[in-house]
Amino acid sequence: MTGSYRRALQALLVFAVWLAITSLFGKLWQSAPGLQSLNHGVEPSFVAAIVFLVAALGISGWRDVGLNPPQSASSLRLLWFPGLYVAAFFVLLAFVGLPAPAQTLTILVNAFLAGISEELACRGILFEGLRSRLAVWPAILVSTALFAAGHLVNGPAYGSFMLAGVQSLAAFMTGIVFMAIRIRTGSLYPGMLLHGLWDFALLTTMSRVIDQAAASGGALADGVTGSMLVLPVLGVLPNFLYGLYLLRHAARNEPRVD
Repeated sequence: MTGSYRRALQALLVFAVWLAITSLFGKLWQSAPGLQSLNHGVEPSFVAAIVFLVAALGISGWRDVGLNPPQSASSLRLLWFPGLYVAAFFVLLAFVGLPAPAQTLTILVNAFLAGISEELACRGILFEGLRSRLAVWPAILVSTALFAAGHLVNGPAYGSFMLAGVQSLAAFMTGIVFMAIRIRTGSLYPGMLLHGLWDFALLTTMSRVIDQAAASGGALADGVTGSMLVLPVLGVLPNFLYGLYLLRHAARNEPRVD
């Protein structure tokens, strides 16, 4: 087996174990169902996943996964468009209101742990592992598709696998933007920051909606409508197109700054 095949297979194995830790093993530690577990303490599976990824990097000796500063300060300008999304999420959050301070801090910590873990696993280890064997666009598409497929395990948390499927599609589209940021900046750190802020705003908003539904005796799955299935995808469509635009030179495997 050549070195490139070996690394690609090792990266896929690391991704599979990481996914098991974050999605399957995490349920063993949950003291509350679904998303509510993220409100009641730091999620141990997120911590365990990051520890595992760091250990995998230490054992493998991979040094090209993006744990380095961005190639230039000017490359950070590329974050302006997805940054508008984050700003809009926070405006929405201002309307629905923040939870109690301790709960808000817990969600913030979990959001950033999840963002760090997902970027390191998917846009770092998995992408570079596949890139050692595949051309850049197949590596982008396969790693992003696997990242999106991992969101299907949220079906029980939402009480609807249809909603989880929509989230997976939206995650694929958003994952293209994170991949573009990874390639164009040459670093995982900007994507980790953006991912953490993105997840914090969304998780906090969803937590408030779930809390309000529970207080009124409703359930999240009872409110599933056609708009809930279509709007998330339409909402991230501009972000997806922006990511494709940033990746127009990806085949050259050289980060570019306009």
